[in-house]
Amino acid sequence: MKYTLMNKNTCILTAEYEPSLGVFTNIYEINNIDFAPIILKNAYNQKEDIKVILSNWFRRIKEICTLLFSRINKLKKIIEDK
Repeated sequence: MKYTLMNKNTCILTAEYEPSLGVFTNIYEINNIDFAPIILKNAYNQKEDIKVILSNWFRRIKEICTLLFSRINKLKKIIEDK
């Protein structure tokens, strides 16, 4: 599945994501690395393979969002039950 990482209206990169593995398998294009999360920008500037960094960052963001939405739903239920 092709993903485009954006920062507001700025395209940072385009990469292939394999949902069954939970990893990015290919970086097609890097457009504006200066707008990337600092961990990705640093890895890129140090000539590291950013697929691993991107995969770990994306996994962590998904975990945070899942936790946040879970807590929001619990709060909504508490409010609705009152």
